[in-house]
Amino acid sequence: MKSRDGAIDKGLARHLYRRVLRLVSVAEQPHTQRIAQVQWAEFMPSQVWIAPDDELRRIVRRSFEAPHTPSTLTNAFAFLKEARSSLFSIWVLAEWERLEEKQDPWDVYDGMALMSAALHGACVGCDSQQSFERCIKDYQMGIRSCVQNIAQSVQERMDVRSLEAGRAKDLNTFVRLVREASTLERREAKPADFSFVSLLQSHCASEYVLNIVLVFVLRALDIHSTLVGADLSFRWVRVMPRKNTPPIFAPGPTAPCDGGRSSNSSALLTHNGIALSHGTPRSERASFARCCSASWGVSLATWTRAPRVSCPPARSKFSFFSPDRVEGR
Repeated sequence: MKSRDGAIDKGLARHLYRRVLRLVSVAEQPHTQRIAQVQWAEFMPSQVWIAPDDELRRIVRRSFEAPHTPSTLTNAFAFLKEARSSLFSIWVLAEWERLEEKQDPWDVYDGMALMSAALHGACVGCDSQQSFERCIKDYQMGIRSCVQNIAQSVQERMDVRSLEAGRAKDLNTFVRLVREASTLERREAKPADFSFVSLLQSHCASEYVLNIVLVFVLRALDIHSTLVGADLSFRWVRVMPRKNTPPIFAPGPTAPCDGGRSSNSSALLTHNGIALSHGTPRSERASFARCCSASWGVSLATWTRAPRVSCPPARSKFSFFSPDRVEGR
């Protein structure tokens, strides 16, 4: 670090340089460096030119080699104080970008696992990107195991191929068996209820997450299904029979969801019911992905800035399931 008047002690500059290098080294993975550049650009000296493919170490070296003013030194201390707290958000954003860059449309499993790991890490802390990646894999394995157990229990008690015929009574049987096998309850009291965190820790989840679980169970049984109305206050799950059968819908109220504090909701896992129809889910899946990306971003930003607190389990006193039956039109 060069000073015009030589007032800055070289030992102090060397100490700062080493501390900054240690800090940026935890964000040197290829998929995190560009995000870190954007997040930390405000701390760079104005006379330092940064290219998109520059390594963080090279940027740090050029920053300390550039002529500086007393404010530059103050900025270096501010960087050491604030940059560490921003590491977690950089890791989360990097994982989102990796997910979006996949050639095929990203799977709901991966998106929900990433969001859940981000909520968990913001709550209890996360010390490295590697531990964050392990947390994502843990949630992926946890929900897949949960879904497989439910699917196996249902498969042992009914012929799931009967769902392909599009008969209401078969779907009602499936609804009842999933309700009995899952032992899950609806709760919408905290951010964790909108992820796999509460589902795996407390057997509670929001209506929206429970809809996703239902889709996972159907897909585990090789029954085509998708989420419908992801951007609306009323939502349901659509099942596409393989045979040319007429659509079957579950009746339900038209009022918006009351936040899970009333037991008057109708249909399985949903506020408005389950739809049984045939067709392609591509446009609905794309709409669901866009909607979820926006809503997850809000939740993630809130939790990232929140203080670290414990997440005690809690259960609601009512079931999110409803005795309403699926009926055909």
